[in-house]
Amino acid sequence: MRRLLGLLVLLYGLLLALNTTAPSLAELAGDTVTANLTGDTAACTAALGSPPFGGLYGNCPASWTGSEGGRLFGAEVETLPADGKQIAARTYPLLDDYAVLPPSNSDQVAAIIAVLIVLLGILLLVAERKHSGRSRDLDDDHDDDGDLQKANSHSGSDNGDSGGGD
Repeated sequence: MRRLLGLLVLLYGLLLALNTTAPSLAELAGDTVTANLTGDTAACTAALGSPPFGGLYGNCPASWTGSEGGRLFGAEVETLPADGKQIAARTYPLLDDYAVLPPSNSDQVAAIIAVLIVLLGILLLVAERKHSGRSRDLDDDHDDDGDLQKANSHSGSDNGDSGGGD
């Protein structure tokens, strides 16, 4: 049960990290571009669920300098006007055809939490289960009794040899 819980926590942490850490990484290391939405809003994909905590952000086809067929991701990107209005965005490092709207402050805080949730999921998934203290005490007492009986048998034979004159 603990491993299943660890897997679920890990998967949720990865989803949260995808929605929060990746845009924060683009904010830190990506290039600033001015994007234009291309096509109509019907080509946009709506957000799935309620990102960043329980879903995926939507995306729209866009173009910017250096990319003709790029995709723009972010919160409420599908509600942006497609009338040629320019939108400030950041490209993902090493992925020049994908850009993201700047993350909000709460998304940046959630990025830190996402890393901690991923670590917790990994810990639950791979950590060994410890035995409860009560069952370990019973095992220890049983072993001690066996050792005590062996010690008594040795000392009794010693006493019998040396104490035979009394």
